[in-house]
Amino acid sequence: MINPQVRVTKDSTVTLDASKVTEVKIRTPRPSEQRGILSYQTYRQIDGNGLTQGVMYFDLAKRIYVSPTTQVTDGTFEFASRWQLTAPN
Repeated sequence: MINPQVRVTKDSTVTLDASKVTEVKIRTPRPSEQRGILSYQTYRQIDGNGLTQGVMYFDLAKRIYVSPTTQVTDGTFEFASRWQLTAPN
């Protein structure tokens, strides 16, 4: 879960609502299954400064969920995922 545009100017509490996440679903023209690497990353750029954060799973993860975000109004925000899918055994 992420909220890409939170301004922290004093001690604060940020609450994220996990009930609003959505499963990322990849569709292929033929049957396939997740095998190998599943990764995702976020990129956030503000005032010329950028930060990339990423996570890589191997055969452990079979699905990921993402949280919706509002359109950022300061800088840019990107989310990307990469999947290795193969034909079922």
